[in-house]
Amino acid sequence: MDLQEITCYATRIEKLHKDGNYEDISSLLTDLCNTPVVLSQLQNTAIVQTLCQLVKSCPVAAVRKTAKDLLSKWKQVCSSPYEHKNIKHRSKIKECTKSLKEEDSGSTNLRAKCVELLLRALTPDQEADVEATTQLSTLAHTIEKHIHALHSQNQLKYKSCVRSKLANLKNPKSPHLRQGLLTGALPPEVFARMSSKEMAGEELQQLREGYTAAGISEHQLPCGPGGMRTTKVRCRRCEAMDCTVTQVCRGTNTDEEVVTFVTCAGCGEQWYHSRWVCL
Repeated sequence: MDLQEITCYATRIEKLHKDGNYEDISSLLTDLCNTPVVLSQLQNTAIVQTLCQLVKSCPVAAVRKTAKDLLSKWKQVCSSPYEHKNIKHRSKIKECTKSLKEEDSGSTNLRAKCVELLLRALTPDQEADVEATTQLSTLAHTIEKHIHALHSQNQLKYKSCVRSKLANLKNPKSPHLRQGLLTGALPPEVFARMSSKEMAGEELQQLREGYTAAGISEHQLPCGPGGMRTTKVRCRRCEAMDCTVTQVCRGTNTDEEVVTFVTCAGCGEQWYHSRWVCL
């Protein structure tokens, strides 16, 4: 494989990464793994930088692993005694590999801290025995595992989800969450997917339902026509003289518009005041 082909591979991988087509990227990485390269080819192309960017931002774990393995393989090429030693280029690959290891280490430390916080939220009694602490630790690891599976590609959402779970577990008005997790009535995978509204206590849920019902009732029209009965208006549909006249105010307090509705008591036909046009 010559320089032009490797450059073409780098360009195609970068374009497919922007388009989100990771199946084709996987096949291109497989071809690169099966193709021997020399140090000069890595020096004069942007393939190493392209793979580093792919590892940092690719959402597919299998593609990231293949790219990491390929970078490790090329690192051995740079340190081979049979190749011309270019310190600058070799340092780029080492720097890229080091940054990837640091990111993995940072993610591991973050997850361990989240497990510790979840364990504290699940253990309000600091004098719990060893056996109970072990069970709670397993439960905390399981909850964190499911949260990470949901938001592994977005660290901000992962942190926000963990904070929401911690706040609701510590809330004295939501004891049902901890009790459900400890008794097994609430599986950890279900708890990891619950929203803030679903984790709320019964009192808060009833309060929200009351607000929702009140808001709906305020915006609903009356079920039946109200107003003054009259026999001086003839219905346009059934020609009956039994109708109801209703006036409704619309608009703001400073600029109100009064609309007059007429409803037939016999057939239910309804029209409004403006030239008696039927609704």
